[in-house]
Amino acid sequence: MYIFKISRNLSDDIIIVGNFCFQNGLIYTPRTIKDLFNRFSFSDELKNDIESGFSFEEDWDKLAKDNLYLIRFLVAKNGRCLKELITDKEALVREEVANQGYGLNMLIDDEDEFVRETAKNKLL
Repeated sequence: MYIFKISRNLSDDIIIVGNFCFQNGLIYTPRTIKDLFNRFSFSDELKNDIESGFSFEEDWDKLAKDNLYLIRFLVAKNGRCLKELITDKEALVREEVANQGYGLNMLIDDEDEFVRETAKNKLL
């Protein structure tokens, strides 16, 4: 996982987990580091840091327990740790678990309307 601090506002940060990047409410899937640099603005120093250590290898179990729900959401988006994330406290994370097609019989009875609808639609 990489979090590139751009400002004090979390929504400005670039969060990379597995195959997905998140910034300003948008999810982007870079295929290469060049794609990443074309999509986002980085200083030359940060580009060098990224190029020297960039990897899509993740500690999925650790990330599935992260305090930031966006990290847990991106773990689910990568189709990882769904068994643990099906009971996440954040509905957005559980909704993504449903989007992955996991635990639909359980999520169809979720307390959140959007999670229930997503599970129901996946079952159709």
